[in-house]
Amino acid sequence: FLSVVVVRGEREIGKNCNISQLSRQKWVFSGKIRRVMRITTAPGEQQHQQQPIRGAMAPAKLNYRISVSTFFAKSHPSDECCGSNGLPLTPNSIGIYGRSQKLKGEALRHENLCQYLDVVRGKHERTIIVQEYAGSPLTETFIGENNKQETLLRVGFQVLRALDHLNREGLMCRNLEPVHILISRDFGVKLYNYGLYYMTHSGKYVSFPIGNVKYHAPEVLLGSRENPKSDIWSLGMILAE
Repeated sequence: FLSVVVVRGEREIGKNCNISQLSRQKWVFSGKIRRVMRITTAPGEQQHQQQPIRGAMAPAKLNYRISVSTFFAKSHPSDECCGSNGLPLTPNSIGIYGRSQKLKGEALRHENLCQYLDVVRGKHERTIIVQEYAGSPLTETFIGENNKQETLLRVGFQVLRALDHLNREGLMCRNLEPVHILISRDFGVKLYNYGLYYMTHSGKYVSFPIGNVKYHAPEVLLGSRENPKSDIWSLGMILAE
C-alpha cells in the first residue's frame, strides 16, 4: 500500500491506495488542497464521477509535490539459491532497500536535491520509491533567447552544486538527463532520481539499464570504471543540447 501518490505535473494524491489500483483510481487535491476528491475511472473510459473523501489529510506545503516510481529487482537464478557458505542468497530487493537508507539520511539534504521520502519493499521483488518532485523538467522549461546564456549558466551552476554534494557523500548520479533536472519558476534547480544508480549497486540489482545512453560519458559506454567526471560529461551534453 502507498501512503501518498502524486502524478508528475498534477496535484494528484493517493491515500492508502493499493499499487494494483493505480490504473483505476486517481486522488486529486481541489482548490487550496483543503479537500480531496476521488476520481474513479474505468479502464479505457473517461472520468465519470467525483466523490469527496472525508478526513483526508493535505500536505503542509501547498507547492509540495511527490512522485512515486516502482520497479522490480533482478531475481537470482533458480540454480543459485545458496551462496558459497551454504546460506540462502539475500534477495536483491533487500539489498536495494538497505542501500536506499543512505539516500533518506540527513547528510544528503541539499537545496538542489529532491529529497527521498520513503522506499518500500513490496512482494515479488518490487520496490516503490517515494520522492519529492519540485518544479518542471528541463525539457518542458522555456528559456528565452534574450538571456539564454545567463540562464543556462545559472542552471549548470546549481546542477554542479548538487553533483558536488553527492560526490562529497561518496555518491555519483550516473543517471543525469534533462527530465531529471527540475526547474522552478524562478529557475531554481533540483536533481531528481539521482539515487537509482547507487541503490541498485551500480545497476547490479536490476535487469534494466540505468541512464540515457545519449548522455553517457565515453568511459560508461566502453564499460570502464565510472567516476564523478562521467556526470560532468553528461551535464555538458545537456547544456550543449
